[in-house]
Amino acid sequence: MPGGNQWTAVPPDVSCTRCGRDFVLGVPGETWTDRLFSQLRVWPFRCQVCNARFRSRQAQPSHERGLGRRQYLRLPIQLPVLIQFRDGSTSTARVKDLSIGGCEIVGTHTLERGSTFTIRLSGLLYYSGQIDAEVVVVHTARPQTAGLKFIRLSALRQEEFGRALYIAWKIGKNS
Repeated sequence: MPGGNQWTAVPPDVSCTRCGRDFVLGVPGETWTDRLFSQLRVWPFRCQVCNARFRSRQAQPSHERGLGRRQYLRLPIQLPVLIQFRDGSTSTARVKDLSIGGCEIVGTHTLERGSTFTIRLSGLLYYSGQIDAEVVVVHTARPQTAGLKFIRLSALRQEEFGRALYIAWKIGKNS
């Protein structure tokens, strides 16, 4: 995350109102109500575990350089990924960074923006299964690098996946 710091961007005194975890990120206001609440010093946050969006008066979100309008923190991680294209063909790549909202992969194929396919992730620490997710390519920075957004991930898988990312974040934060 060039210029940004994923550890200090997480406020120390804010927890998710849904799951109670402290892995949250201050996010940009999206609506007129967000702007109104910000005048009252009530800020929007997104939980990086359960994906809940909520407001809190406890702390003003950090405006770390490089996080921009991101809704999710990306954790640097190296994992193998299997890509299954719509025509049934497959390819392999490596995950460069990962969040509950998507990932960035590096592989041998050039992927077109807007294309959709399925990926299978495995080997995530403290996650017993595989993650099968339908994704869409949202950006291609270089010929073999692509930013992917998860578009289909079951609620159960998303919750398990969020917990695994939370553990990875805690380990990284404390090391």
